[in-house]
Amino acid sequence: MFLRALQVPSPSNPASSCRATSPPQFKPRYDRGEALESYQLRHVRILLTRSAEQQKALDRFEQELQDKSSPNYHKWLTPQQFGRQYGPADSDVAAIVAWMQSYGLTVEPVSPGRTNVAFSGTVRQVKEAFHTSIHSYEFNGQQFYTNIANPSVPSALSPLIEGIARLNTWNPRPNSIRANPGRMDPASRRLTPFPPETGGRQAPAFTSNGNNLYMVPGDAATIYDTPNPALNANDTSSTRYDGTGVTIGVGGTSLIQTSTVQNYRSKFLGDTTAPIITNIDGVYLRRRQH
Repeated sequence: MFLRALQVPSPSNPASSCRATSPPQFKPRYDRGEALESYQLRHVRILLTRSAEQQKALDRFEQELQDKSSPNYHKWLTPQQFGRQYGPADSDVAAIVAWMQSYGLTVEPVSPGRTNVAFSGTVRQVKEAFHTSIHSYEFNGQQFYTNIANPSVPSALSPLIEGIARLNTWNPRPNSIRANPGRMDPASRRLTPFPPETGGRQAPAFTSNGNNLYMVPGDAATIYDTPNPALNANDTSSTRYDGTGVTIGVGGTSLIQTSTVQNYRSKFLGDTTAPIITNIDGVYLRRRQH
């Protein structure tokens, strides 16, 4: 998703305009006309602002977190504590939520840190709420929707809103370069490369095994010097970190399947322990609908 915020200027009119920033592919020749009004735009986010006093206090607190002489040194806040101290008041958030709901938009639970309010709705509902136009575009094999007119918000709410994110459905493309494919060797529990492909395809800057770079659990353990002699040959301690009790958050656009992790661990570690995976958002399912 394209996540750049759309800045909201100070209001002087009943409807205050937002400066909209569209993807670089936003060119008339890629315009395919009005977006389907029944299409669901999901997880659009209104970014909340904070007062000048709150921002000044937050800047000072962030410096004190790293200052060993400060009583706030490494006194990290929970999301709830952060929201209470540096987020908007309950009444302000309630006003924004009520305004969006008046247009039939589905508002998700407000983040504990009170940094944004996420909502979903049809193209028609979003157009009516933000007084904007949304068109369908096609570029480089990807179809996406984006606003073509600056959105606006009620002037009474403008001081509370920093901007808007995800008002379009453009999916950024990765900058990585895919290496040649490999094959799993069950005997060594290692990946071995296929013969190099012809055609002069580019390879990663750091390569091995015939212009291929692969990583398995042992590589990761060695690179990060993980205390686990079974995986990290450089470790001679008696401490073992096997991930028990650890929660890992992975940001991406694909749902993680339990079976995928089990297959990976089975092939490289001989362990089929099933991790507990909680997928949030469902962005991948939405993208596949395009």
